[in-house]
Amino acid sequence: MQSSVSNAGMYSIQYNRKRCIGCGLCASLAPERWIMNEKDGKAILQRARGKDHIFRARVLDIRRPREADECPAHAISASPA
Repeated sequence: MQSSVSNAGMYSIQYNRKRCIGCGLCASLAPERWIMNEKDGKAILQRARGKDHIFRARVLDIRRPREADECPAHAISASPA
């Protein structure tokens, strides 16, 4: 029997902060990756690098990060890294 970690893969998450509507769904789905900014109510992708309003981070996950599929503003995308 394999552990779920051995089936995990690296994903590249891209976050467009201008599109964020501040609903907090990403932070509730993946609190290890996202926090909400108290000043403007928008999400912050932790351990990300970015320029202007586009931020990127590489993450290890068992499956494609759910927040990429469920963000109502389509501010988050994920692809295999």
